[in-house]
Amino acid sequence: MKNNYKLKIFISIFLFSSPTLTLLGQEDSNAPVLNSISISNEEINAGDEITFIINVTDDISGLDYAYISIKNPYGGQTQSFIGGSFSRDWTYLGNDNYSTTTKITEYAIKGIWYVDRISIYDNADNYMSISSYSESILTFNVMNDITIEDSNPPNLNSISIINEEINAGDEITFVINVTDDISGLDYAYISINNPYGGQNQSFIGGSFSRDWTYLGDDNYSISIKINEFAVSGSWYVDRISIYDNADNYMSKSSYSESILSFIVIGDNEDIQPPTLNSISINNEEINAGDEITFVINVTDDISGLDYAYISIKNPYGEQTQSFIGGSFLRDWTYLGGDSYSTSTKLNEFAVSGSWYVDRISIYDNADNYLSISSYSESILTFEVGSITTKIENVSLLNEITFMRRGTNIYKIKSPVEIISYDLYNLNGKKISVGKSDPYTINLSSVENGLYIVNILTETGRISKKIIK
Repeated sequence: MKNNYKLKIFISIFLFSSPTLTLLGQEDSNAPVLNSISISNEEINAGDEITFIINVTDDISGLDYAYISIKNPYGGQTQSFIGGSFSRDWTYLGNDNYSTTTKITEYAIKGIWYVDRISIYDNADNYMSISSYSESILTFNVMNDITIEDSNPPNLNSISIINEEINAGDEITFVINVTDDISGLDYAYISINNPYGGQNQSFIGGSFSRDWTYLGDDNYSISIKINEFAVSGSWYVDRISIYDNADNYMSKSSYSESILSFIVIGDNEDIQPPTLNSISINNEEINAGDEITFVINVTDDISGLDYAYISIKNPYGEQTQSFIGGSFLRDWTYLGGDSYSTSTKLNEFAVSGSWYVDRISIYDNADNYLSISSYSESILTFEVGSITTKIENVSLLNEITFMRRGTNIYKIKSPVEIISYDLYNLNGKKISVGKSDPYTINLSSVENGLYIVNILTETGRISKKIIK
């Protein structure tokens, strides 16, 4: 990690022994470190709740979120996205330990299950990810003496369309005949493409209990409107995926076999993707934590622009910020002359140097898209500086104190301007409190106890203890 500071400061809003300080503009290029992972359960049966405990540290910006994925002995019954935000979904146990709990499926296969992947992110968008493909992470034995094991995926018997004729803009209805042996059907999705493999419409379907209509005799139907700018010709089902309640699934792709084709008649065809004429940034100077504005000049021939996303990376290909942008109607501002702008805040722990646009993807209303990647060509680069904070400001932040102004009201006394604050309990959970101004803390709505106030000022961030 690059560090020219005389003072090395570690960030943790949960540190009880002393206040915690963050200098705005301090670069963070190091990912979190996973020291250990374990399970607190002594015995695990199918259907039980299991608790994962990780010991993890981060040097500067602090922990953001972590996810775990587990699989049965045969690599099936995957349960992903176990965990989430450290402030919301993980419980702080002290000494850099955090726990999260999930329920293992009641139809779990008995045997040696394993953690397939763990990914941990910090607040500077650095991350570490370990996969069982490269090394063993954690294994645990699951027993099943209560329920029936379910290791078989659903079986797709047939798929069809009930429409006799399909015109662009019509609603079409898919009918599938599908069975499952034990746990029952959970959800199914269909994806379709035009004759040229474009105008993809994905995630047709959803939950069997909510989105599919049961027709009897193991038949289910779902309807969707085909794009009004659809190309004429033989469309096809590109993929169908069906899951049961034991997390088993089957998936068929048109790459391996023909699934279903159907004729679409169009009278206002749009097969051309949007055209990106230019991309730029209107900031003259960019520092870590600044808001930056991207300007694109883009045109489309028939159906019109739908949405666009930009992804950026630091000089080392890290600290990725994705999905910058969104809908042209909602998230981009029209500047005239086919130019549009969108703004995002650069991470306050951004590494200085030559950042770059890694990818830009633009879609029109006919589901045509263009996507340009930095792997194939340079798109846009921009220089990011790192705001240096004088070390003497550390002593100013340490002078911040609390003064009682009522039974549950505290005023923040500070020699520097306060921008905002957040209140946390000792488990690292953010507590919602009424804020009349950034200098007043109202503890009327919280229980008696010790809390942490994380204060953002014009020169840095500091965390201090407060007792109700």
